[in-house]
Amino acid sequence: MPIPTTEETSPSDGAATPRRIAVAHSPPSAHELVPGEAPLASVRAAALAKLEPTPPFLLRHHYKCWEVGSVEGIEGTFWLPLVDVQFISPGVNGMRTLGRNEVGRPENAYENAVRIAVKNGWTYLWPEDFPEFGRSGYLRRIECRLPGTAAVAGHFHCDPFTRILANPDDREYDHVRYDHEAFRTWRFGLVATGKIAPPSEQVRHQLLRRAARRVERNEANIQIPDAVRNKLVARRTAEAEAVAHATVPVAA
Repeated sequence: MPIPTTEETSPSDGAATPRRIAVAHSPPSAHELVPGEAPLASVRAAALAKLEPTPPFLLRHHYKCWEVGSVEGIEGTFWLPLVDVQFISPGVNGMRTLGRNEVGRPENAYENAVRIAVKNGWTYLWPEDFPEFGRSGYLRRIECRLPGTAAVAGHFHCDPFTRILANPDDREYDHVRYDHEAFRTWRFGLVATGKIAPPSEQVRHQLLRRAARRVERNEANIQIPDAVRNKLVARRTAEAEAVAHATVPVAA
């Protein structure tokens, strides 16, 4: 398979101004926060999830990070952006601790880290830009407790694709599941609606080259049985063909 060669180009160095996210609001009810198979309130009157507290976060995408995949109900394969989670935790990834005179300005903790990341090719998805998920956008905040305790231990932060299933054993954590199909559909929509720019020609060529190299490595692997190698080559060839024929998501 021929391998195209291109030079990578970086996006514009213009820095976006970080925005404030709503992480200090009073959350809606547990039913609204945790749609799904087993509402927590049906198991415990207090409706406290048994989960470890987690910090709030921002979702972001790097212009080089894509995968090819299918979306339920839409024929074909598409370029889907990979979405990264950046936790707003002091001391991690450039996040800083707020001073006493910064109470009420949570954006001060992450504004410098965001500016640097934007210069390095990241696009931030701000929670308030997704009102279809509710007043706090994609950011969910749920009061939680540790197993075997009754007091609130903090807050568990998650996105709308996280499903929490109540565990009837009070000594065990609740079960956390993820709706990957819904998440793929959402990522399709990020490109189709213009919230994330489609992959550049250079990025598509780079990923096609990477897929072709996987095929070549498996074809050259003589240390495994022929039957196993043939299966691996067939799988990698199918993946490379999917990359070659993938299209950019567009709105219906």
